[in-house]
Amino acid sequence: MSDSNLASLAYSGETTFGTPPTDGYKLLRMTGESIITEKEAITSDEIRSDRQIPDLAKVHNQASGSMDFELSVLQFDDLLQYAMQADYDTLDFTGAIAVVASSSTITGAAGDFSTVKVGSGIKVSGLADALNNGIKRVVAVSGDGSELTCVAGQFNSDESDTATIKAKSIRNGVTRKSMTIEKKIVDNTGGEFYQQFSGMVADTLSLNIESKAIITGSLSFLGLTGVKSNTSIDANGYANAPIGDILNGTSNMGTLAVDDAASTERFKTLTLEIANNLRGKDALSYEGNFDVGMGRCEITGSLNAYFKNNDFLTKVDDHDDISIDFTVTDSAGRTISVYLPRIKFPSGSASIEGIDSDVMVNTDIQAILDPVTGTQIVFDIFE
Repeated sequence: MSDSNLASLAYSGETTFGTPPTDGYKLLRMTGESIITEKEAITSDEIRSDRQIPDLAKVHNQASGSMDFELSVLQFDDLLQYAMQADYDTLDFTGAIAVVASSSTITGAAGDFSTVKVGSGIKVSGLADALNNGIKRVVAVSGDGSELTCVAGQFNSDESDTATIKAKSIRNGVTRKSMTIEKKIVDNTGGEFYQQFSGMVADTLSLNIESKAIITGSLSFLGLTGVKSNTSIDANGYANAPIGDILNGTSNMGTLAVDDAASTERFKTLTLEIANNLRGKDALSYEGNFDVGMGRCEITGSLNAYFKNNDFLTKVDDHDDISIDFTVTDSAGRTISVYLPRIKFPSGSASIEGIDSDVMVNTDIQAILDPVTGTQIVFDIFE
C-alpha cells in the first residue's frame, strides 16, 4: 500500500519534443494531481445471436492531466514559460540615467533598454528619491533603446544618478515548450514505482485569488503517452523544488490598478484562465499521440466586486475596454506582476443574494489583443 504524502512529481524540460531528458528533473510543489495515461477503448458493434459483446478494443493511450498548486513566486517563474509558450525578455542594467517626472521618462544611452517591450514592467533601485524607485509600467520605448516612458505619475522628482533597472517579462507567445513529467509513488515498505509522461505541453493555467484565502491554481497538460517503470529516469536524483512563501490574496496582494490608476472599487475575488487550446494528433499505428497541436490563446476570468455605484456596471454594459494591473509579493520581496492591457466584459450584473449580505457585482472578463503592446497579457517576475 502507499500514501499520498510519500508521492511526488518532478519535471525536466525537453530539448527535443517527446524525447525524455535523462537528468535535470526538479520536484514540483503541489496540492494534488491527476496526470495519467488516458486510455480510450471502443466496444465492438458486432451483432450476435446470443447477445454477447465479443470484444473491447484499446484504441488510444494519451498522456494528460493537471497539477494543483498554491502560488509561490519561484515555482511560478519556472513554469510560466511552458504556460505562455514563450521565453522571457530580460534586462539587468546598472548605469547613469536621467529621470524626468513630468514626462515619466528614464533616459540612458543608446541600446541600454533595447530588450524592454512596451507593456513590460521594470524595477528601479538606487535612486536618491525613494519614490522614484520601485516597479514601473513601460508605455513607450525609443527607437534606439535609450529612453523608457512609464505610466504617468510613477516618478516623484527629476533626478540624474546611477541606478539599477531590472526586468524579466513574458507574454503569450508561439514557441511550443514541452517537458517530461515523472510521477513517483512509494509504498509503505519503501518500494518505489514510477510513471513517465513525455511530450507534455501546458494546456491551461488557472489562478484563483480571493480575499482571506491562499492563492491557488492549476496547470493542465496534454502530451504523447506514458510508460511505467520501477526505476527513475533520472539516475542523479531530483533537484529540490524552489522555496518561498505561499501567497495569499490579503497580505501578499498589492493594489489592483484599473486603467493605470489605483481602483476605487473593492474587489472580493479575481480568477484568470489562460487556455492554449491544445489538440492531440493521432495517426495509424500510433497508440498515443504522435504530436500536440497548438490552438489560439484564450484568456478569460472573472471579477467579483462590492457594489459601490453604477460606474463599474456602466463599463460592463457599454462594452468598454479597460486594463488591469496587479502584483503579489512574498516576504523576501519577490514579486509577480500581472498586466492585462485590454479586457472586455462578456457579461456582468449586480446580484442581491439574500438578507444580511452585500450586494456584489459579478462579471466575466476576456482579454483581447491590445494594439499598443501587441499582446493580451504580460507577466513580470522581480526577485
